[in-house]
Amino acid sequence: MEDKIFQQQADKKELDAKYVSYNNASKQNQELNDEHKKILSKFYEHIALYSAGAITFSTTMLGFVLPNNSTALATINFYLPNIIFLYISWLGFGIAFVTAILYKRFDAYYLSAFGFTNYTKRYREYLETELSFIEKYKGKFMFTGGTEQGVMGVDQNNANKLSKAHRTNKKTMDLNFKLMQWCVNLALVGAGVGVVALIFFSFLLTQTIVFS
Repeated sequence: MEDKIFQQQADKKELDAKYVSYNNASKQNQELNDEHKKILSKFYEHIALYSAGAITFSTTMLGFVLPNNSTALATINFYLPNIIFLYISWLGFGIAFVTAILYKRFDAYYLSAFGFTNYTKRYREYLETELSFIEKYKGKFMFTGGTEQGVMGVDQNNANKLSKAHRTNKKTMDLNFKLMQWCVNLALVGAGVGVVALIFFSFLLTQTIVFS
């Protein structure tokens, strides 16, 4: 008899532990999501801002150069006219700007899907543990608002719905994570190409004007 009581208490502790785990996961998700969004949001905001600023700067620079040195833009260096390097720079910054903006969108979708994926997983685990607990000690508990069989039916139905929701949210999470990675890589490459091409263009243009 004592062994059964001890086992029942142990099972109840396991059930409570599952609930605590589910509850903590929900709170932790919210905290991590907020921090994650704050850090990366600033980083990609800066990429978008600097990319737009670089395009504006180079356009302004052209305004000073064109009136008296328009031929310098067409001068051939490294088999290409100088202006081509500016176009490459604009393309790189344009890609960085667009993908940085898209990253923020995919990030929002990813964080939402990630939170729901973890939530549905923990909640389903809790319900499955509760079902196992009720099944193991069938007929030994009183239930308010319904019968034991009714409560088990509701829990099982909810667990099935959560399992389906978990799979759906995980697919959404994985898809948006991949899109985020693409945006990250394109933004970094685009910004890098833009910076190098702009510096190269500025150097070649200066050399052309000085020595012409």
